[in-house]
Amino acid sequence: MISITHRRKSAYAYLVLLSKQFYTVVKTQARKRLESNRSRYNCVVTMNEPKCFSARLAPVLPRSFLSLIMEERDITALFIGNRDCTEVKTEDIEKAVIKAINSGIRVFLNGGQGYFDRTAARAVHHLKERYPDIKSYLMLPYRTFKDYDATLYDEVIFPFEEHIESYYTYIGNIQKRNKKMVDAASVAIIYVRSVTGGAGKTLAYAKKKGLTIINVKEG
Repeated sequence: MISITHRRKSAYAYLVLLSKQFYTVVKTQARKRLESNRSRYNCVVTMNEPKCFSARLAPVLPRSFLSLIMEERDITALFIGNRDCTEVKTEDIEKAVIKAINSGIRVFLNGGQGYFDRTAARAVHHLKERYPDIKSYLMLPYRTFKDYDATLYDEVIFPFEEHIESYYTYIGNIQKRNKKMVDAASVAIIYVRSVTGGAGKTLAYAKKKGLTIINVKEG
């Protein structure tokens, strides 16, 4: 008669075997995904550290993000807003930006994703005619991000140490990038409809860190 202990050991061994097989399948699928994207990103594919050297990657100026935090935080603001807030007007954002400028802000961080970010970038770019000393920095969530107008920004910054993130960490990198922007700023210019979602979470983090909030809705 097979003892209960022996049955438990057999069941545990079977589960371990299934786990190993599952890991092998996942690893194989991940490698296939990397290899399928090799021509697109021109990467030397390794499972541990994909190293990319393609000119297709978004241009990133050699600037220390740590230096940005240490030297310019007191004069830096970031934009926080929902991607699809098409009702926001450029002139309303300009009023908020001018309010920030009058309080001493000279650097504006922009995530470059969604209607609000792009409208804010255009607003800052337009105001440079009146305030030539202000700067606009685009903060990339990942190196292959290319959906932006480079003429609107003074610098394009990749605030991570990694060479490039895999496909599976893109969403996570957006959240990490947002937190880095908050850490580098003292003022947040916002247009947030709901406390849920990425914009809401970033706003909550900004309030937790004690940033001054300028709400575009309030004029």
